[in-house]
Amino acid sequence: TTCAAAFGRVGAGLEIVRDVVRRSEEKTIGPYFRSEVLSACVEGAARLGDRNGAFEVMDRVIKLVESTARGSAGDVTFLFDVLGLCVDHAVTIGAAGESAAIIKRVEALVEEWMDESPARYWTPFYRYRALAKCGRGLARLGQEGPGLEILSRILDAANPKPGATGTKITGLDLIDLLKEVVRSLSEIGGEQ
Repeated sequence: TTCAAAFGRVGAGLEIVRDVVRRSEEKTIGPYFRSEVLSACVEGAARLGDRNGAFEVMDRVIKLVESTARGSAGDVTFLFDVLGLCVDHAVTIGAAGESAAIIKRVEALVEEWMDESPARYWTPFYRYRALAKCGRGLARLGQEGPGLEILSRILDAANPKPGATGTKITGLDLIDLLKEVVRSLSEIGGEQ
């Protein structure tokens, strides 16, 4: 997909990306390989410069991540990095309304998987990182208040109060997550 973007043939490149996404829907494709392929597809579609085509690809990728996560009995939270990538690119290439819609969709999906499913027992790091990208994306769109609210929830979850339920994030996961939050906060201006 990166090669298709580099040659500048937008229509042909977008069709290649769409085809790769379609092929990654096959049941024989494992979730880890699928996450790598989908990440490359989002990157490639964003580089092609066709905003509508990129958003179409991201929509299909988000649906595929959701169906893969719902259909997996194991921990596939690494797939949430693909959702974070969609947020990053949506904000970069889209209009505010389109970008905000992607952010809200990813935020809702991540929140659902934290509260309402067996996935709440899975590694929380990737979900929080995707949420941090949602917070940063909202701030980049001028919605600093909601962006800060998301980042605040992440910090509260990373360091729960005594007696609170949930998985405390520790070690390298905590360091990486805090780096993501700081990176997000650095993009939020003003007095906040």
